[in-house]
Amino acid sequence: MSKKGNSSQVKISEIRRKRLILAATSCLLGLVLLDETAIGVVLPTVQREFGYSETRSHWFINAYLLSLACFVAVSGKLADMYGILRVFLLGLSVFAFSSLLVAVSSNGDVAIAGRALQGLGAAICFPLFVAIITITFPNSQRGAMLGICATVGTVFMAAGPFVGGLVTEYYSWRGIFLINLPVLLVVGLIAIFNFRDVQRTAPAAIDWLGFILLCCGLFSLVFALMQAGEMGWSNPTIIFLLGVAGILFVALIVVEKRVRRPFILVSLFRNGVFTAGNLTMFAAQFAKVPLFVFTALYAQSVLDLRPLAAGSIVMLAVVLQPFAAPICGRLTDRMPAKALVCFGYLCLILALVLLCLASFSRSFIALVPGLLLSGVAFPFLFIPSQTALMAQLPENLHGQGGGISISSQMIGGTLGLSICSAIFSGANSYQWVFGAAAVGVAIAFCLSLFGFQPVRSRTKL
Repeated sequence: MSKKGNSSQVKISEIRRKRLILAATSCLLGLVLLDETAIGVVLPTVQREFGYSETRSHWFINAYLLSLACFVAVSGKLADMYGILRVFLLGLSVFAFSSLLVAVSSNGDVAIAGRALQGLGAAICFPLFVAIITITFPNSQRGAMLGICATVGTVFMAAGPFVGGLVTEYYSWRGIFLINLPVLLVVGLIAIFNFRDVQRTAPAAIDWLGFILLCCGLFSLVFALMQAGEMGWSNPTIIFLLGVAGILFVALIVVEKRVRRPFILVSLFRNGVFTAGNLTMFAAQFAKVPLFVFTALYAQSVLDLRPLAAGSIVMLAVVLQPFAAPICGRLTDRMPAKALVCFGYLCLILALVLLCLASFSRSFIALVPGLLLSGVAFPFLFIPSQTALMAQLPENLHGQGGGISISSQMIGGTLGLSICSAIFSGANSYQWVFGAAAVGVAIAFCLSLFGFQPVRSRTKL
């Protein structure tokens, strides 16, 4: 065979390898997003089956988010030290085991523990999809590839509420977690045979003090916010935990600036684009989790809809994302991130305001404009932000950078659900929940404007 023929075969093989990696990472993203949007619909059923109180039922979601937020930065650090593939496969294994544990649990505490373990598995493998795409594809294609990932992911996300309602109504909410197992197996096999990592530095010690400070600080803050509605904001325990959280976060910043190999590289946040990108993903997730959870609760508790019908309504929040994501991906390779992110912020703020107004009418038709508009907003917040902040990092920090960005995202979701749960417990009003989310996103929008600059004006770290 001629050299030209060999070269052609190698090229085709390389294209096939990259396509398989793109498919695997897209499916993993889609699986996590499907679980994310389906859980809000099944939550009332889980609450009734285990006899949860309203606050306790929200721990079924927040145990996952809190665990994910705490451990996600460990994933990036371990990946930079020991290799992305090895750490990625470990995360897939933990995610699969915990999904099975939740599916077969007969006790509410076991189910919540399984969700926390599932958050650990997701924390290990989920953030690495960005690093895998970044390593596999050249810089000129990364925005488009992340756009394709987002498109596939949002198809799963769009199906999540409907699948959650369908499975719950005609089988059991446990089926949502059983779906994970075959998908995770296929993703793992594709990664083993097709991914090629870059050269890594020698293993170094992990900053466990920083890790402990972050976990304890987040747990104190989230627990205080979640329980304040039941215990009261003036309760000494709540006041004490909020004070402890503040002290631990200050200590974290001081420690991370002084240690040789910090758990979180605080110096990265001196870069305006990196900081603004993380803040934007924090704000988007802050709005997303309450939006899906409380819209599903509103549909079932106020509009008196069954899970399948409620899931069909919530699905409107993501039905336009498969169309908006590829457009946003292409624009990300051609336009400054700041312009795209501003558009996303304005759409999301307007969507939340519309949902706040719609909740007064007690009609599912009034929810439609706000839900559809939110589906347009999210790709324009996540894709350009992720692409811009990763472009600021050298290759050997892609793992940690991706971990920090996903951590920011999950902390946003955890605090979003905690704060909105506390507001709902105190005011018993969906209008206050959507209104508070709109105010929070608007504040993040104003702050983000100062950080974003075109990606081509890269800042040296």
